Amino acid sequence: MKILVIPAWFPSNSKPHYVKWIIPHIKMLKDHGHDVFVIHIDFDTDCTQTQIEDEPGIRRVIVRERHPQRLQRVGFVYRNHLRIFQKYLDHHYHEIVSRWGVPDILHAHTSMPAGFCAARLARRIKKPVIVTEHFSGVHSDIKYPWRLKKYYRQTSEIAHGIYAVSPSLYSKMTGKKIHMDGCLPNPIDTDFFCREALAKQDKKVFNIVSIGNVSMRKGTDVLLQALNNLDSEIPWFCTIIGDDTHLNYFRRFIRPELLRSRFKFTGLVSQHMIRTYNQNADVCVVASRRETANVSMLEALACGTPVIATRCGGPESLLDDTVSLIIEPEDTQALVQALTSMYSSAASKYNADTNRKYVLDRYSIEAVYAKTLQVYQRAIEQVAEDDTYE
Repeated sequence: MKILVIPAWFPSNSKPHYVKWIIPHIKMLKDHGHDVFVIHIDFDTDCTQTQIEDEPGIRRVIVRERHPQRLQRVGFVYRNHLRIFQKYLDHHYHEIVSRWGVPDILHAHTSMPAGFCAARLARRIKKPVIVTEHFSGVHSDIKYPWRLKKYYRQTSEIAHGIYAVSPSLYSKMTGKKIHMDGCLPNPIDTDFFCREALAKQDKKVFNIVSIGNVSMRKGTDVLLQALNNLDSEIPWFCTIIGDDTHLNYFRRFIRPELLRSRFKFTGLVSQHMIRTYNQNADVCVVASRRETANVSMLEALACGTPVIATRCGGPESLLDDTVSLIIEPEDTQALVQALTSMYSSAASKYNADTNRKYVLDRYSIEAVYAKTLQVYQRAIEQVAEDDTYE
């Protein structure tokens, strides 16, 4: 099958760590023998260029174009952004067809602008299109009539399936009367994120890992305050992985002596380093205020590490109590209690093999591919049976 993938976001040379969760989606399709075409249109750039990458199984067109207008998610302003995105998508679609042939299906990741423009293109070329929604701000987009609600409705009217990346996002979208067809989670590369680790560096230390930029959205302040109040008898050490540009602001939330002796802020690191930290951690903490789905916690689980996560829009619908503790966001005392409980009972209550199996059964590349293939086949059948699709 030839599959055209149209992501709204993609890692770049300047942002190699940005939205890395898209890579397993493409790898999943390639590894199962499909020809994958990717068109990525990037307006967040200082240069103008088109780059074509051709490797076995994956053909990628990267369009970088300066967009002088500040992007606002207001209908009459965003309309121009959609128009420009559509122009480049249509142009490079025809370039892909001339080089590699016509795709069998289009798969857009995130409704705006990728899903909307992919749906309009699919209608013109009479091909099926599905959309996976990843954007956590979608609730605001559809809440107010002057935002982007009408564009979401138009996308849902054309697409042959719109899928949320987590059950909680699905519930929120359908609660706003936006049609969705189900859930398609992010796949986790469980061959890479595995339990084959070196022995724990220091079994006397309670190793905590938290993966995400140092920010209010990720709840860094809540995590630091909780660790500030953790029982002094607990020999903890915390590694925070992610962009730490704003670390100076967050120093106020933790005692200086703890910051010096009990923390490591790694900044942005490679996937190999993330795997190593996960493998040697006793718990992975997601203290976020808002998430659509959190890939990092599932990668930690695949390495055998249990999770503490907030009920912030994604994690609570992707985990259960056999592998995690779920707490309310912005509740420092609840996080203190969860960390204390995890320290005292993690070894007996949370089994590393069980943690890993939880991901293998639900979010591994094989598990997600089986669901994705069913979605593709259903969409292709819909187009074949619909004589009015034009």
